[in-house]
Amino acid sequence: MMSQTAVEALVTDLFEALNSGDPGRVGALYAADYRGNDVGQAGGVSGREAVVRSYSRLIAAFPDARFEGESLVSGERVALIWTMHGIHRGPFLNVPATGREVEIRGVSVLAIADGRFASGTRIWDVAGFLRQVRLIPELPE
Repeated sequence: MMSQTAVEALVTDLFEALNSGDPGRVGALYAADYRGNDVGQAGGVSGREAVVRSYSRLIAAFPDARFEGESLVSGERVALIWTMHGIHRGPFLNVPATGREVEIRGVSVLAIADGRFASGTRIWDVAGFLRQVRLIPELPE
């Protein structure tokens, strides 16, 4: 079992990797046999290379993406509450670039094994993204 300090360092490495724009750096933090789910993707994410492809698509759509967040560590699991800021400059979820600045909020719950993220679930505000790029209307107050 990893120490809380080691898990917190892994989380710090993840946010630094996400903000580096380097898909390989992000992928290196995931197990080769990683399994995950994302509410914005049909089907699951299987393997480190799928993580790299998914992140590569995100960076192509939001080249200036910046992640910030907080974490709650409990043993070999971590819950990340995060916000991504960026300008929508490329296709994302089959939505062509809009040039709009977006703020996407989400939560990722990740299990850790052998010093890497082994499995996870990412839940994020898909409707909020679609509202910000004007594909669905704002909700009435």
